[in-house]
Amino acid sequence: MTEIGRFNREHIYQIVQIEKLCFSDPWGPSSLETLLDDNYVSLVALVDGMVAGYVGMYFILDEGNVINVAVHPFYRRQGLARALLKELCAISESLGLA
Repeated sequence: MTEIGRFNREHIYQIVQIEKLCFSDPWGPSSLETLLDDNYVSLVALVDGMVAGYVGMYFILDEGNVINVAVHPFYRRQGLARALLKELCAISESLGLA
């Protein structure tokens, strides 16, 4: 079962692992912790309680910028990135972001 939810500290270790699998210059735990700040919207895709992917966006005034989208290779091509971005767009609209 897939669930889209808010990113929190409990997810950081799993996201670090996904970062290492997806990027040649992965973010570490301290960089990922910035996604918990008030001017970020960060979401995770959970499959059976495990982080399968995530997306992060920062916003200033009325403008939002997506900074990272990553899905664990095992869970790719299942629509997780699309679901994350769809939820992020809905949140962006509710915040009045362009």
